[in-house]
Amino acid sequence: MKTSGQSVQVVMLVSFLVGLLFCVRPAASESVGHSDEVEFGYLSWQALIICTLLAGGGLFWSAAEPVYHHMSAPPLFQDGDKISNALAQSHFHWGFLAWSVLGTLGVVALHFASKDGLPLQPRSLLYPLVSKPKVLGPVGDLVDGVSFLAVIAGTVGPIGFLGIQLAYLVNDIYGLPAGVGVQVGLILVLSAIYTLSAVSGITKGMKWLSQLNVLLSIGLGLAVLACFSYQEILGNHLAAQSQMLKYFVALSLRNQGDAWMLSWTWFYWAWFIGYAPMMSIIVTRVSRGRSLRQIILSVSLVCPLVTNLWFSIIGGSLFTLPNFETEILQSLKADGLPAALAGLVSNLPFAEVQGLLFCVLIFTFLATTGDSVSFSLSVASTNNEEPPRGERVFWSVSMGCLAIALLVFGGSKAISSFQSVIIITAIPVSVIMCFPLVTVLGRLLGQKK
Repeated sequence: MKTSGQSVQVVMLVSFLVGLLFCVRPAASESVGHSDEVEFGYLSWQALIICTLLAGGGLFWSAAEPVYHHMSAPPLFQDGDKISNALAQSHFHWGFLAWSVLGTLGVVALHFASKDGLPLQPRSLLYPLVSKPKVLGPVGDLVDGVSFLAVIAGTVGPIGFLGIQLAYLVNDIYGLPAGVGVQVGLILVLSAIYTLSAVSGITKGMKWLSQLNVLLSIGLGLAVLACFSYQEILGNHLAAQSQMLKYFVALSLRNQGDAWMLSWTWFYWAWFIGYAPMMSIIVTRVSRGRSLRQIILSVSLVCPLVTNLWFSIIGGSLFTLPNFETEILQSLKADGLPAALAGLVSNLPFAEVQGLLFCVLIFTFLATTGDSVSFSLSVASTNNEEPPRGERVFWSVSMGCLAIALLVFGGSKAISSFQSVIIITAIPVSVIMCFPLVTVLGRLLGQKK
């Protein structure tokens, strides 16, 4: 695991750098979908990208991860200001490398493969390093199958996990029970939302959900800044960004201890890499008419900067609370991840109203990920960029049912155990993602293939 983890660290960093370097090549001006006519306006397109790739986990972790790192300092940040260090580590995990692997080199590779008539499927990432007949044959079937398993594991686990966490939040704010029945009910509602969204298609449900996510996020983010010390929050954000950039290479390549890396960085990289082939499909699909350069710069730079600011507002606001040491930290130690967000909401004015809005935001974020994954699976399984509704319903319902089955028959332990499947399935996918890296390197060096 140590060797695999460190190898993935190198692949993540090199992929990010190669993507940025590719932007200076003339080929980066080519339009995805072989058309100069964009399907979505810039803001709608950016909302689709951010909400599809960030997922519901970004909301819970934005509150909890900085507090975890404050409570137990990461190995690289044992000295200095605890707040900026904690935020810097969180910014790194949800920053440039994470976003880059989700939708840059994969999109470039799929674009060039499509010019030679290959389908919008994970198998096409192998081309041209693997011959076209093999890509369309059993080798391609294997790549598609592995990619399917990885993205399903990376989605089903978090659906069940967030069902548990959301039930805790509802219990803490409104006093409602947080048992398995409530958790299952929340997952059923979530599954229904993203199934309807997937059925309605990208231009309707997915676009509408993404725009709602962005509006809610902006509104709640401004509310948090208004209620707490925005000068302190923004000051900590800038200090954390500086700290993260200062140690960027060390954070990217250094092994900070096997146990810690497996719990944090290696787990995150496995999770994000598992999503990469399928997310490359959805990014390619919603980016028709956009240049490869615009996609790379947006996904690799704009999205991480927005995400980091969100982490500083949601997680960083907790550090400004007078009861941070006496209540927030103690709750996190006792109850884990959801206690951080619950602590933030309970300290806001009109907590019941704002708590409801946060719950809606969690639903819509995760629903956007669920419908995009269902859509990508449908595209890949049918080789049709506008897959039949029945196919989209099948994948949406299947993921919801699997998450419910894990909860009912195994509870939170089954969900936690299923999280380990993310790492297992990501190992072969990390090998697959080396193919687009080599392909783009070839283009960068001026070679056609």
